Amino acid sequence: MRNGKLILLTLTALSCASAAAADNPLEFKQNGPGKFATPPAETAAAPSAMTQARADNVLFTMPDGWRRKDQDDGVTAIFPPEFPKDQWIEIRFVPGEPKNGSARDHLARRIELIKKSTAGFRALADIAATRGAEGAEAVLQPIAVQDGEGKTTLFVLCYAEAGDLVQPIFVATNSGPLYQQHSQILAKILESVRFANQIKLAEGTPPLTLLNVYRVQEILEWILDVPMTQDQKKTIEDHLVKAWKANDRSEIDGLANLLTTREQANQLEKTKRDFARQTLQDQALKTWRASKDDIDQFLVGVYEAGHKPLAAGDPALTRQVTDSVSELMYFMASQVDGGGEVTPAIEVKDQLAQKMAANWSKMDPAAREQMVKMPMLWAAVRAGWPDLNVEQRKAMVGQFAGMDPVKQLATYFAKVRQDNKAKIASQQNYLEVMRNVQRQHESYTAMSNVMYSAHQANMMSIYSMGNGWAYKR
Repeated sequence: MRNGKLILLTLTALSCASAAAADNPLEFKQNGPGKFATPPAETAAAPSAMTQARADNVLFTMPDGWRRKDQDDGVTAIFPPEFPKDQWIEIRFVPGEPKNGSARDHLARRIELIKKSTAGFRALADIAATRGAEGAEAVLQPIAVQDGEGKTTLFVLCYAEAGDLVQPIFVATNSGPLYQQHSQILAKILESVRFANQIKLAEGTPPLTLLNVYRVQEILEWILDVPMTQDQKKTIEDHLVKAWKANDRSEIDGLANLLTTREQANQLEKTKRDFARQTLQDQALKTWRASKDDIDQFLVGVYEAGHKPLAAGDPALTRQVTDSVSELMYFMASQVDGGGEVTPAIEVKDQLAQKMAANWSKMDPAAREQMVKMPMLWAAVRAGWPDLNVEQRKAMVGQFAGMDPVKQLATYFAKVRQDNKAKIASQQNYLEVMRNVQRQHESYTAMSNVMYSAHQANMMSIYSMGNGWAYKR
């Protein structure tokens, strides 16, 4: 749900806030009494590349190179990679609040909390409001607050009604000139904002939204203690869409129960949350194993892929490890090729799993230790890739290309694209052609052989490349 009026108001409000601070008794100490520093002559250019990103209910495009910090309280902050000394600016995506009154009511409650927790407060302009096409209200107010040390921060507090939620988004800075410098980039980010709970995947009572799907995937990952592959997540999404279209009340009610479980688990401290996960996991697996439903058997398979050995050993090899290896290798080859991200077909994954299981005991022990960490590494790479700027990605792709198996896969992707040029009219066509080609016996055998050749010689170096990334669940 893009709201261009809200974004325009936000940017205008922060500009007004910057100007208003010149007369503000809450001073920016580093710039002298009641003044800002002279705005810089140059404005930071809008980034050439933007990556799709998500912070719970908020979908947005993030400039390549920008950083993000996901806090324990659910707030996601994004900010430029560099600041002048003692200055900063960020956008904060705050968890959506269950709707309790209007957006204006939610804003008023937030302001009261701020007043109680700060040494000084001043509204820099009146509340501005707009309404979307469906009558949903969005409001904002620029404010200045002062902490106990006398330091001032400017905020624009935005609250937008989004279905059963009211979504807060805050722009915060301690420097008006820094805001001016990044205004073009801020505009692009804010213009891209959509709310996942407003994207309907299927009609129904209630409708199935993209936010529902994301949250179900996350709670299932948590219960199973397994970072799911992209294919596994897609299976869950497809199942939910099918259930909604069939008005399957047991599945619809089951999703509601899962979301309730998610909210309850999030309120627990870590030790209690870990105990709750083990209890839920035991109960869920018992129920799913006794069921004949395809989705229940699928979830048992996801668990066993992450926990049940394909090959014994210390550590043992699991299917989740082999699937993560194949998806990570394809990701790297796709980046080297540059033609679009290709995912491995199930036939490719099956063959690689068989080869690795047959030879697991012969692998170097140190390589086995690194290999079992691949599911977490692959999840971390997916999460961390958007944070890399263009030059950092280029450097990583150069390292990927230095691995012969990755280079061979990339060359194969390019050959398929060239051989099937007449069939490929779009990116979607290309990915469909790749799926079909992979399912041919000679193709999936060849590709699994290429990846198997990498599984020991190259996995140590692949793992070392990802040491800067960490996956949190």
